[in-house]
Formats: sequence, structure tokens, C-alpha cells
Amino acid sequence: MTDALWPEPSTPRELDLVGLGQSSIDHVALVDGLPEFATKEPLLAYARLPGGQIATALLAAARLGLRGAFLGSVGDDEASLAVLAPLRRAGVDVSGVRVRAGTPTQLAIILVDRESGERTVLWYRDPRLRLRSGELRRDEITRARALHLDPVRERLRAVGREDELVRRDRPERGDREADHAERDRDTGEPLHDTTARAGVRRRSGSRCR
Repeated sequence: MTDALWPEPSTPRELDLVGLGQSSIDHVALVDGLPEFATKEPLLAYARLPGGQIATALLAAARLGLRGAFLGSVGDDEASLAVLAPLRRAGVDVSGVRVRAGTPTQLAIILVDRESGERTVLWYRDPRLRLRSGELRRDEITRARALHLDPVRERLRAVGREDELVRRDRPERGDREADHAERDRDTGEPLHDTTARAGVRRRSGSRCR
């Protein structure tokens, strides 16, 4: 018999979900096909919207009634206020967001083709927004039943201690999953799935912006 997707934790958890990853201010432009190289084309529509994979997933989870918290980083600019405002209104805990002084919040320029609906995303993330493993506390993650990560290597390395948490709570399963994990071609480090059960094991998940 396989384990339940959401088995009850051995101890009660304060939150349902902690999200660790990106938030972004998105400049969304509707276009009539991608422009040719070295040309100028008018936009059919434009909107400036808060986004980011993890921030968007947490907002959706909150609207479904789940209790969540966001761990990430933003700049100290006006864009950070716009990015975090919907999360705050939805009741998502953003106290764990790190604010980088003198740094712009991550941004994306998203070209949406009117006919197909397909997107082309151009993004910029200042290197100073990177989270280091020493900035994260174990209790920030284990306070929730589940940990959701976006598929960016720096995030996976920032929570490199996740394997330690896995082995501490479920030694046999944690070691077995670490042994069979897909590994980075350059470093040999294990790559984790985009969703993890906090302190227990990883689960696969879908991307959300």
C-alpha cells in the first residue's frame, strides 16, 4: 500500500504550506505575433501585475483556504510593495521575506501572442536577491505541512539542508530518495522536485505563475 499524498504529520503544524522561491513584478504585453528582429511594433494591451511562480501558487492556495507563508527576497523599491500586497490581503504570512537594500525587485517582461496565447518571458533578477542557506532557519520550513519550491537551482541549493531534515524524520526513506535523485550534470548535486513535504520527503508538482 502506498503512502497517502498528504499523510498527517507526527506533530501538529502551524501552516499548511510554506513557499520558498520567486516573486516578481510582471510587465505583460499582448502582441500580434512576436516582432521580427530589429523592428518596432505596437502593443495590443499592457498590464503591470504581481507575479512569480511561488508567490502566485501561495496566493492560489490561500484563496482555496490553505494557511501559507512566503519565504523569498525582494528589493526595497515600490515594486516590492506591489508584489507582496496581494499576499498580505489574502492572509499569507510574508514576515519571512528578506528585503535587500538598494536592490530592485525581480521583474519580467512577458509577451503574450494574441492568437495562440503562448508566452515569451524575459526576466531580470539582481544577483543580490539570491538566498543563502545560512539565511534560512529550520523552523521556518517545518512550521508547515508542505514545502513548495520553484525549479531554480539556487533555491534547491539554499535548502540543501532539506536532505538532513528528511533523514532526521524518516531515515530509511530519506536516504533512499536521495540516492535515486536526479543529479546536476555539472556539480553532481541531487536536484529535488518542485514540491516537498516539509521535513519528510519530496513530491512532484506543477509550475504556476
